[in-house]
Amino acid sequence: IVLITTSRLVLKNGLEYLIKALNFLSYKSGLRAKLIIIGIGPEEAKLKSLGEILGVSEAILFLGYKEYKELPQYVEMADIFIRPSLSEGFGNSFVEAMAVNTPIIGTEVGGIPDFLINEETGLFCKVEDDISIAQSIERYVNDKELYKRVQKKGRELVLEKYSWDIVAKKINKVFNEMNK
Repeated sequence: IVLITTSRLVLKNGLEYLIKALNFLSYKSGLRAKLIIIGIGPEEAKLKSLGEILGVSEAILFLGYKEYKELPQYVEMADIFIRPSLSEGFGNSFVEAMAVNTPIIGTEVGGIPDFLINEETGLFCKVEDDISIAQSIERYVNDKELYKRVQKKGRELVLEKYSWDIVAKKINKVFNEMNK
């Protein structure tokens, strides 16, 4: 199974817990997973070191910085998008993952609950909890109906609420009401 995250490599994005979850999956449940991390930031050396310490560095691929236009191809090839954020604004990366049919796992913080409905458009994991992250990954792996339902509902949500046409119409409506 291929997991992916795209984010700045900073403490608030909870990536250390994602690496610990990979360790849990490898050694406790026997699930073989690869993790792709796209992004740069001050936590990079610490995250690489953690992978080494836990013995999972060979399962992690740090791709560094990628141009924004390149991200969809990477996210689309992955099985699951995960960002176990400690705090979050809107969470564009999650919506972009849903747009390319990649199921998401996120925490119930910031703007994430605005679009992530547990077991409908994604799965919630607990904040700072590697076991919860691993359990969410296992749920997708073990429940193909859930996986497919989340793919479908996530994409539908993006098309209904977050396409540029929909956003442009909403902005136009606001401007028109302001000019009355």
